[in-house]
Amino acid sequence: MLASFMVLLREGVEAALIVAIVLGYLRRKAAGKGKGFVWSGVGLAMLASLITAAAFHWIVGGFSGRAEEIFEGGLMLAACGVLIYMVTWTARAARDIKATLTNRVDSALASGQLRSLTMLVFFAVWREGVETVLFLAALPSAKGFRALAGAALGLAAAIGIGAAYLKAADKLSLRKFFQVTAILLILMAAGLGAHGVHELQEAAVIPIVIEHVFDINPTIHYGPGPAVDGSSERLAELRPQLATKLGRTGQFSSKSFKPYQEAVEAGFLSANNPVALAFHERGAVGGLAAAVFGYNGNPSLVEFATYVILLASSIVLFRTLSRKRPDMPTTIASQNK
Repeated sequence: MLASFMVLLREGVEAALIVAIVLGYLRRKAAGKGKGFVWSGVGLAMLASLITAAAFHWIVGGFSGRAEEIFEGGLMLAACGVLIYMVTWTARAARDIKATLTNRVDSALASGQLRSLTMLVFFAVWREGVETVLFLAALPSAKGFRALAGAALGLAAAIGIGAAYLKAADKLSLRKFFQVTAILLILMAAGLGAHGVHELQEAAVIPIVIEHVFDINPTIHYGPGPAVDGSSERLAELRPQLATKLGRTGQFSSKSFKPYQEAVEAGFLSANNPVALAFHERGAVGGLAAAVFGYNGNPSLVEFATYVILLASSIVLFRTLSRKRPDMPTTIASQNK
C-alpha cells in the first residue's frame, strides 16, 4: 500500500504541477482562455493511461514459468533504470520545465492555435501515467486491494497538492517534498534492481555465485526431518502438517491458514531469534522494508552487491546534480514571483 501510494503521489504531483503551471499562466496572460483545451488534454491522458495499464496487464498475463521470471526480472530492472533517471533528471533539468511550458503556451496564444494546448498537456501527463503503470507493474507489493487503495490515496493527495499550488504558487514551496520523495524513490529503485536480479537468478539467467550473503529469515520445524525456510510458498506446502499440529480437520484454506502461520512463526522466532522477529521479511520492520523498498532477508551475493551499488551511485549522482542546479519546486516558486 505504501509503495503504490508513494509512486502515485510523486508521479501525480509532477503531472499536477504541469497542469497547474499551464492553467496559472493562462489565467495571468489570457484571463483563463484556453483552459478547456488543457482539461481535454488531462482527460485524454488519463484515458490513455488506463488503456496502457490494460494493455500492459494483458501482456504480463501472457507469460508463465521461466519466461515469466525473465520478463518480471527485466521489467524490474527497466523500472529501476527509469526511476533513477526520473529522480536525477528532476535534479538536473527541472529548472527549465516552467520556461518550456510557458513558451509553448505563448506560442499557442500568439498563433491562435489553442488546440495545441491539448496535445501539450496530453503528452506531459500521459508520460507520467506510463511511468506509473511501469512502476506499479514492477513492484512486487503493488498487488491487490491495499495497493489499489494506496494508489487512490496517493492520486488524491497529488491532486490536492496541485490545486494548492495553483492557488498559491508564489507562496507554496515543495522543495522538501521533492527531496524526501527522491531519496525514497532511490531506495525503491535499488530494491527493484536487486529484486530484478533475484528473478533472473531464479530463471538461471544470472549466476548466483554465493546463495546467501546473510540469512535472517526463520526456519521452522513441524516434526521429523530438516528445518524449512519460512517463505509463504514453503509454509503453504506444509499446510497438512500444520493442520494436524493445530488440531484442524477438513479443508485448510489460505485465508484460514494465514493467522496460524503468523502465530507459529512468531512463536518460533520469539523463542529462538528475537532480533529476526522484527527484521525478517515478514517481521515488523523487515515486512515494511520488503513491501516498499524490496528488502530481502537472505540475498545472494550478486543481489546484495546490486542493491549497494545502485543505492550508493544514485545517491551520489542525485546529490551532485542537486548542488549544481536548483530543483523544480525552488525554481517554480522563484519564477512565479
